[in-house]
Amino acid sequence: MENQPISHSSDISSTNPVLVSQLPIPPQTKTNLMIPILITILVSAAVFGVGGYYLGIRNNSSLGLEQNLKTSDSAQPTTLPTSPIGGSSPQSPTPLPTIVSDKLETSKLTLQHLNFSIPANWWSKKGKNDIYPIEWYDLNPVSPGDPYSTVPIFQLRSDEENTELLTKKDEVIKTWHLVDTKVLNISSGDTKGLSISGTVDPNQDNYNSRFSKNAYVEVVIFKFGQNTYQLLGDVSEPTNKSIFNQIIDTFKFF
Repeated sequence: MENQPISHSSDISSTNPVLVSQLPIPPQTKTNLMIPILITILVSAAVFGVGGYYLGIRNNSSLGLEQNLKTSDSAQPTTLPTSPIGGSSPQSPTPLPTIVSDKLETSKLTLQHLNFSIPANWWSKKGKNDIYPIEWYDLNPVSPGDPYSTVPIFQLRSDEENTELLTKKDEVIKTWHLVDTKVLNISSGDTKGLSISGTVDPNQDNYNSRFSKNAYVEVVIFKFGQNTYQLLGDVSEPTNKSIFNQIIDTFKFF
């Protein structure tokens, strides 16, 4: 048998080419792709809407505040009245005289070993006890007459008795029938003293007292050498209290 050549019925080059065509996208797939886009648009619209609304409110508030500030600046300031102690109707403040100022003339007086000053236009009269070693000055804004038609509001007195300040304090409270008393430590230079203040007891018989019932009285006591000095007065009125304090400020012991 003769060998016959093997022949192939086909060749690689003769193979038919494969054609790839684009597949159509179903309608449902298109809808799924559009949903995220629509959600993004809606969220953006909501964010910008809320932001615009907030900015609008802030602008309106700023304009309203600016208008209120302009209105407040143009308005006249309001001064609230202050009521004095006791709840009475407000009154215009009255300037109090100052006796320690160089612009106001003062009268300089001396009692034993004490120099002091009073307003220049005040009345004063010196007295002395012929039995006890006591001297004093009666002090008043005007002359109380001769004999006195009114009791001078202040008296500065000196007596030669070696009494401790605390003992003198008890004597002052008892003599003038003072209640609701207040005691303070004070000084004039290096000289120590006490301030006793209180209300005259309205239930006590004080016909011989220089102070009326319910008057508010203050007494200051200083001990200097062998002498005890007392300045006493009715300080119910603010003006009297001011001058009382200023007289004490002029005390100079020697």
